[in-house]
Amino acid sequence: MCPRHNNLVEAQVERLELDHAVEDFRKWLTRGVTGEECSTVEPPSSPYEELATHQVQAHLAGALRAWGSALDCVGGYIIGIAALPSNLVKADLDVALRSLSKESPGNQVLTQLQADLEQAETAADPAGWRDWLLGMRNTFVHRGRRSVTWSGNLASSEVVDFTLRLPTAPALTEIDAIIQAGGVMAATFTAPPPASLTS
Repeated sequence: MCPRHNNLVEAQVERLELDHAVEDFRKWLTRGVTGEECSTVEPPSSPYEELATHQVQAHLAGALRAWGSALDCVGGYIIGIAALPSNLVKADLDVALRSLSKESPGNQVLTQLQADLEQAETAADPAGWRDWLLGMRNTFVHRGRRSVTWSGNLASSEVVDFTLRLPTAPALTEIDAIIQAGGVMAATFTAPPPASLTS
């Protein structure tokens, strides 16, 4: 099995575990939710429940790491197949794309490869997904953990919508992102539903 495929399988496993962790956290949090103006979150009822938010963080970090590593493997393939003058051992996608851009002028094959890669990235949607994903992976791997942000809506004392929110600008610190965006909600977006995160 190739390294890219291994990473995609691991990303899928982490994504499935993330779904379970989010649901476990939702069940714990909603036990204390009422129709009153102020709701109280009940204490965790077990050691497992006490680790609920950490489970979410761990599996989110795992999925981001695996997706980012899969993209870096693609970078290695680009460098190797196109014989680009870059270090294959320390290859990543950004290095590969920069090298390809530098070497493609005057080379019809490399120019076509660059165009095909750009088309594939654009077709994947939404715009900027690659930079965001790699930025989030770098944030989770190399920096301190961010706060886990959630949003929820009530209807008849029932939580009908409870979702994880992700930062829109992972390259910024948490405080910088909130200040520049004008608030926590503006600095985050609702995590995509599980069906859209399949590898």
